[in-house]
Amino acid sequence: MCRYNKPLKVLFSTGLGILLVGLVVGIVVTQPVMAGPSPKMDQARLLQVEQTARLIASDGVAGDTFGWSVAVDGDTIAVGAPGDEAGRGSVYVFVKPEGGWRGTLTETARLVPSGGADNSQFGYSVAVNGSTIIIGAIYDNSRKGAAYIFVKPAGGWHGTLTETARLTASDGTVWDSFGTAVALSHNTAIVSASKDEVGGKIGQGSAYVFTQPAGGWHGTLTETAKLVASDGAEGDDFGRSAGISGDTVVIGAPVFSANRSGSAYVFIRPSGGWAGTLTETAKLVASDSGGAGDFFGVSAGISGNTIVSGAAFHNSNQGALYIFTEPAGGWHETLTETARLTASDGNWNDRLGVSAGISGDTVVGGADLFDNGKGAAYRFDRPQDGWSGVLTETARLTATEAMANDNFGYAVAVSGSTTAIGAPNSNGSQGVVYVFVTYTPIYLPVVLKNP
Repeated sequence: MCRYNKPLKVLFSTGLGILLVGLVVGIVVTQPVMAGPSPKMDQARLLQVEQTARLIASDGVAGDTFGWSVAVDGDTIAVGAPGDEAGRGSVYVFVKPEGGWRGTLTETARLVPSGGADNSQFGYSVAVNGSTIIIGAIYDNSRKGAAYIFVKPAGGWHGTLTETARLTASDGTVWDSFGTAVALSHNTAIVSASKDEVGGKIGQGSAYVFTQPAGGWHGTLTETAKLVASDGAEGDDFGRSAGISGDTVVIGAPVFSANRSGSAYVFIRPSGGWAGTLTETAKLVASDSGGAGDFFGVSAGISGNTIVSGAAFHNSNQGALYIFTEPAGGWHETLTETARLTASDGNWNDRLGVSAGISGDTVVGGADLFDNGKGAAYRFDRPQDGWSGVLTETARLTATEAMANDNFGYAVAVSGSTTAIGAPNSNGSQGVVYVFVTYTPIYLPVVLKNP
């Protein structure tokens, strides 16, 4: 990309004579020509998003559901294919090539559990943080569920690799769905069990905290803490979604309340560390969640002091995303959103918010039933005056080759300028993931002058 500190003088004429003299215009160097921006224009609205790559499994076949789950951190993308090999499942790792995310790419590494069994659904959930990847397998461990930690080898993500650690719940039972959602931040891992029976309440759900031992992620490990909702009830599905950033955890419970309006819960690491059974410090609800079946909390994510939660069935299944910004006094009591995000072209049954990702000031939400199931994703960027009111997208993302029922947007992830979006039902449910790169156009003043 070329950058100039002073006006570029461009001299040109035609057989008809000099066209322009001394006219200054704005030119976009990296992408199509655009008019120069107004100084008062919100910079988020100037961002351009381009689909640059398509990720597939080198050994992919119909039914793999590659793209069911997806995670990205920096130059690494991890994609879950829980239907691979008769449901044993696998996860594929893609490392950004020197030339960037371009063209059709296959994995650099394939991750599998050392003792996987048919229908374990390894890859049902996935998260990546730095050199560590965590993967959920909800029917592994005699149908109790398990999660697996993979640490990048010294030689990098290459070949077929097995886990360095296996995580299980100390009180796990059959059909807990341990591994429904996973999250990772530095030395702390979160694994949810959305069907766990808590205090005799079937399907209330819970989440487990694992802290990296002094010797690293090795062997078979059990939790250091268990997270539950103080007002949990049977069938809440607490743990359908999970996110962690530093010492703050968010857990979604989309079936909470008799009308399934849903909620999310915030947990802060105690001063003594993650230990014992803990309840939330704050509960998040949507201010307009009176409608039955919104399923607020079906997706959730956190970055710094900002939380996003999706309600995919809000407003006749059109869906919406809700933003919560940490109050000055911290995450306490019951809180409603600071902003609600909707699609400007939203329609019934789009399911915006079926998936959600957040990175800094950027939120991406999936709408996997948009346009007869072709699917779409929507990018939202924090306005200059902050997250407030009802906001629409800065960009809508669609796949160039999308077909009906591909379910593009079923899974989304974002890290910096990179967004990864899964379409697990593409090509006979073989699945594909699309990579979008965001850039800010550079406007250069150009002087057209008589030679």
